[in-house]
Amino acid sequence: MHYARGEKFLAASRLPEAERELAETVSLLPQDADAHLALGQVYELEGRHQDAVSELETSLKLKDTAPAHLWLARVYLSLNQFEAARDQGQIAVSMDPENRYARNLVERIRERLPPSSRDKAASSKQ
Repeated sequence: MHYARGEKFLAASRLPEAERELAETVSLLPQDADAHLALGQVYELEGRHQDAVSELETSLKLKDTAPAHLWLARVYLSLNQFEAARDQGQIAVSMDPENRYARNLVERIRERLPPSSRDKAASSKQ
């Protein structure tokens, strides 16, 4: 019940309400990977990057999914941790190669890397 309301609030960009409902879900169901993922999304959208990292890493420990890796890539990009962002983005692309958003995000991240890291990223794609 809390999770469904939290998802609705998140979809409507009502972040404080989404956070409240999803935090309650995580409290009641700490093994729910989807709830941790959604709460991590809320925290990222609120600019609470470290909290987002924590929730997304918890989600990934519970269930390894492309969306969680993709959101973690976004968070690392927000934190200017470009190599970690690239790594998470590449995992998301490897899990969901048809995801155009993930491929575009990896390319945006790659453009922000120093030249020596770009070469490493390009060689790992081959």
